[in-house]
Amino acid sequence: MTVDTNLAGLIHFGDVWYSRDGKNWTELKSNVIWKNRHEHSTLVFKDKIWVAGGYAETLNSEVWTLEIPEGWFEDE
Repeated sequence: MTVDTNLAGLIHFGDVWYSRDGKNWTELKSNVIWKNRHEHSTLVFKDKIWVAGGYAETLNSEVWTLEIPEGWFEDE
């Protein structure tokens, strides 16, 4: 399960969190430098997290990808 703090409001976020059990959450740190945003689309496809569009100060059409670390979905 991933959560990217995509809030429908005026607060912009750029962090990505993941959980294996829905109770304990860890922030996924990366060197990706997308602008903080809200009302965007996020999906997982071909071992990457994709972030598209949204409001980042202004409406934009950027598309960013973040590689999912190897073994991320395996049980610990």
